[in-house]
Order: sequence, then C-alpha cells, then structure tokens
Amino acid sequence: MVDDATVTPETPDPGETTTVDLSVSNSAGSGEPVTIDSVTLSDEERVYATAENVSALSPGDSVTVPLSTAFDEAGVHELTATVNGSYADTDDDGEQITETVTITYPVTVVVGGVDADGIKDDVQVDAQAVDASSIEDDEEEPAAGVDLNVGDLGGALGGANIQQPDDGEEEEDSADRVGDRLLRIEVTNFGTATARSVVVEPAANESDLPRLPVADLEPGQQEIVYVDLARIEKASTVDVTARYTLGTERLTSATAYEYAPEQVPSAALQFTDLDLVTDGDVVKISGNVANVGTAGASGAVVAVEESEGSTRSTPSVATSSVPSPRAISSDSI
Repeated sequence: MVDDATVTPETPDPGETTTVDLSVSNSAGSGEPVTIDSVTLSDEERVYATAENVSALSPGDSVTVPLSTAFDEAGVHELTATVNGSYADTDDDGEQITETVTITYPVTVVVGGVDADGIKDDVQVDAQAVDASSIEDDEEEPAAGVDLNVGDLGGALGGANIQQPDDGEEEEDSADRVGDRLLRIEVTNFGTATARSVVVEPAANESDLPRLPVADLEPGQQEIVYVDLARIEKASTVDVTARYTLGTERLTSATAYEYAPEQVPSAALQFTDLDLVTDGDVVKISGNVANVGTAGASGAVVAVEESEGSTRSTPSVATSSVPSPRAISSDSI
C-alpha cells in the first residue's frame, strides 16, 4: 500500500527539479513478501518519472521511493503514482505461481505558487468606449497595478503607444492610424490563483476582430487592452471573451458592449412651406427653410429651375445663416 507522498519543494517554480517521495509499505498482515517492480509518476498525457526494481518488502516493511521531475508550466498538476508489485503464491494444484498487484495513489503538485487547497476562479472582463485622446493622459500616470497596453495591431490595440502626428508632419498611412473612439477592455483577476495564457477575443457583427494577448494575471492584478472602434461601421453588440488557464483548466470570462457609431454632424435643409403670388407675368415664391440636420449651416442659396412652359431668369437669391439643428430661418424667395 502507499502510505503517503511528499513533494519537495512544496511549491516549485516552473523548470525547477521537483521530487515526490512516495512511501510504500507491505502490510504486516499480508503474510507474503512483495517485490516492488516499478513505480511511476504520470498524468493522462505523459510519464514524468519511473523507478524500477525498487525493493522487496517483507510483511510490515516499508520503503520510500524518490521520483524526480520538473514541470514546464505553472498550475495545479494532478498526477497519479502507480506501484506495480509481485509476490509468490500457489495455485489450486499446489504449484507455485507469481501474482501481480497494482496500487495507484493521487499526487497533487502545485507549480508557480498556486494554492491547491484554495483556488478561486474569479476573472472578470469589463468593456467601455473611450476617446483615444484620453489614453495619453492615462499613460502619464497609470493607475497602480495597471499595465497599460496601447498600439495598433490591425485594428486591435496592444503593445506600442498611440502616436499622434505633430503639426507639419506627414500624415500616417490610413491603415496605421487609430480611430477617435476605442473600446477599453479591462481584465481583472479577483481570484486566488494566477490566470495564465490570457487572450482577449473581441467580435462584432458575427465577425472576429484581432485577438489580443494579455500578460499573466496574478491575484488582484488588472490589465487593459484596446480595440479600435473605427473597425466597426454600424451599430452592433461587441462581444468580448477572455480565455485563460487556471491550474490545469482552460476557462473563459465574457462581457458585451452595445456600440452605436457616432454620426458625423451635418446640416440638412428642407422647405417647410411655399407660397406662390402672381403679379401679371411675374410669379413670386416665398417660403421657409428649416435645418433638420445635426449641425448648423452657414448659409443657403435658393434658385428656381427651368420647367416646361417657363423660363429661368435671374433669381432673387436669399442667403442666410441657418444655425442650430431644427432652428427655422424664414426668407422670401
């Protein structure tokens, strides 16, 4: 039987030599000595260590088998120690035969400072649209614990800083420019274990946007990445999913942001009413013009086009300021 397994060091770092001391014993009541043929330490994917021809144990004896290995990735590694043994016995005819026995024992190895007994998964994602101009202010005095990544990765941001061209400099190529509005994505680890291999995957209008790699998040740590909203031309739901590894599991956390692109302000003029007054061969047209757009108009020019039965003459032209949206300017035409 396996009495115990001790891991040294208790919480090794990735790549550090780790020894699992397995205590194996032969029960005093077994009546037969047992030969330990092999002991292995493994999981579902690989064998980490093997010891062969270990020892012969008389009833009541025990032995400690050291199994040394190293782990490339941090996390909670759930392993199995397997003891293969044999002992001499006799069959029903009284002839001597060799019987085999296999014993398994679970071994948990915690790599990278993760608390195996108190792992709490609480990674949260939040998204909010911000002005690109505000990012420079954040860069000057970043909040404590925040790693600010800003740059251009084909429309998704993370890595290099946003560069605004100085006056007189040649404007950047349109493919390299960053839009005025960005989606600020915060990934925060409120849990008790380090979230590793974090990747943010935004999507909108049933299309995936460029993925954003995020540094490993220790408990209490937050990282921020940005998506260029200029990539999204119409109102839509932007789905944001963060994928990460906690222990040995690949997990996700998600949020959604309702995005409505801001319209470019423009004026829109239309007649609200027209009156015709005839005086012999002369026809006078008067009316009102309203601005139903989202920006003011500096002036308006009105002319009468030729039509069947009439000829165009030099029109009486009215120019006037048509200020804020929906403000009405009245002029005789």
